[in-house]
Amino acid sequence: MQEKDWIIEPIPNQEREIRVAARSRRILAAYLNRICWNEMRGVEALSIATRYFSRVPYASLNFARHNADEARHAAMFASRAVELGGMIVPVPGRADVLSLLPGFKNEEQGDVDALVHFMTRGYVEEYRGMLFFEAMSEALDYDNLTSRMFKRIAQDERMHVSYMRELLEPLAEDGYSEIIPALMTKYQQATTVSI
Repeated sequence: MQEKDWIIEPIPNQEREIRVAARSRRILAAYLNRICWNEMRGVEALSIATRYFSRVPYASLNFARHNADEARHAAMFASRAVELGGMIVPVPGRADVLSLLPGFKNEEQGDVDALVHFMTRGYVEEYRGMLFFEAMSEALDYDNLTSRMFKRIAQDERMHVSYMRELLEPLAEDGYSEIIPALMTKYQQATTVSI
């Protein structure tokens, strides 16, 4: 794959989403709740993936670290939402999370195809999250605390994108050179809102 193949487009309507979210504290609190919910979905998905790919130490270790980051992000978003007058959202159900894990069968030991699907979807979502959080940090110049929170989380998302690419690059060179770009396209089209 070429360098350009690793670039992911922002979520559709990202600029409009940011303008709406930055409009008021009340609307921002609602957006933070939605983002918290998505982070919690990530926590559950990464918990399953950590166990599922336990025989792939580098992947499993990175998933465990990533999981801790997502849990911390969810707590940060929830706390800030409450500070802004919002409320904490319920944790997503397991059935909803399993839809994020194509190729996983009864949580048996993972195979390379399932890893490629999971990592590619994660790469697209983390890349888009990074772009969105960076843009939100810039848009919230009137709220320094929330702006700094988004900036910090965007840095974590950048690290997640990096390790996922490190895992995917050798696979892209070894039999998955057509599958990974096709999956990236699929997940970019399917993912209208990655936050």
